[in-house]
Amino acid sequence: MNLDDYYQMIETVISSMGVAVKDARGRRQGQWNLNKGDVRVWIDLWMLEDDERIYFQVMSPVRRLPARHESLDFMEKLLTVNNELYGAAFTIRDGWAWLKTIRLVDGMDQKGAERIIRRLGFYGNKYQKHLREVFGPEPNKPVHHREEE
Repeated sequence: MNLDDYYQMIETVISSMGVAVKDARGRRQGQWNLNKGDVRVWIDLWMLEDDERIYFQVMSPVRRLPARHESLDFMEKLLTVNNELYGAAFTIRDGWAWLKTIRLVDGMDQKGAERIIRRLGFYGNKYQKHLREVFGPEPNKPVHHREEE
């Protein structure tokens, strides 16, 4: 399969999830933006020209990082949660805690892609709520938009 075949596969998955593909498409080819409950789920598909491999990434911004004096407990919590996750992990980027998975598309079928997208959405909602319970609500929580990248 080539990159265009994988674009079509992801759009078929998005459509099967009840989302209008035209509304989910990002500004660039190979980018899609979904909402799953209270979290955003970003899907990216691209080829690295250097090695001609195609990568599939799904990310969800979960929570803005806390103030420095609270960050040790927060980071320890993320590392502890990482041990409970399957096929995903917390990472830190641009002042946010993100859930992320990335893989080569080799061997990935439509069902596998859908499972990854649904898993990240499920984890995003679950751990956004969990972190809110542990660390309290985020004051004036801004919405993280892809356009900010």
